[in-house]
Amino acid sequence: MKYLIFDTSSLISLSTNDFLWVLEALQKKFQGDFVIPASVKKEVIEYPLKTNRFRLEAIRVSHLVHTKVLHIHKPLDANYLLHLANSIFSRKGNKIHIVDLGEMEALSLALYHHAEALVVDERTTRLLVENPLRLKDIFENKFHESIEMDQEALHQFQKEVKGLHILRSSELLAVALEEGLLNNLIDKHHTKKFLLDAILWSLRLRGCAISTQEIKDMVRLA
Repeated sequence: MKYLIFDTSSLISLSTNDFLWVLEALQKKFQGDFVIPASVKKEVIEYPLKTNRFRLEAIRVSHLVHTKVLHIHKPLDANYLLHLANSIFSRKGNKIHIVDLGEMEALSLALYHHAEALVVDERTTRLLVENPLRLKDIFENKFHESIEMDQEALHQFQKEVKGLHILRSSELLAVALEEGLLNNLIDKHHTKKFLLDAILWSLRLRGCAISTQEIKDMVRLA
């Protein structure tokens, strides 16, 4: 069975850019399960339904659950991963809290199911898996001081997440465009590259951690 695991940040990006509807078509192409842990359901459905500002987005995500585009799985125990992740970086001898339990529950679910990828738009979690040294540089620029790394905690974390692939909503929508799922947005006035550039910039401005250079590269290769 194939799985894609979604965290809160990716669903928020897709929702605020009005692209949640693409997930149904993508799920059929993928021929596997799109999964969220119960903690993500709380963050994108249950809590927002109680607010005025995000209620509509919550209803949209809830519809995907009711129509079985998104499947909810019980979270696994992610406290060990949470402890490791929040033990890696220190500032003046104090550990830096960089991730919360919900993010690690999505990650642990992806590892448990040997998922094709974890879909996450938030920069910290992605870089923690892919490039922790880059994350160290970001923290040093943010705090304007040296950041220490616990090499043992980093080694253990990397051992736990070995083989895990990360995707962002930007890559998902690029695939959707390539598969013809966004053809309704293309006409003689707007080329595929023009549309992709617009989509990627909109995602960047509404939560997806993607750089200007990455946008240029993706549009060039489209």
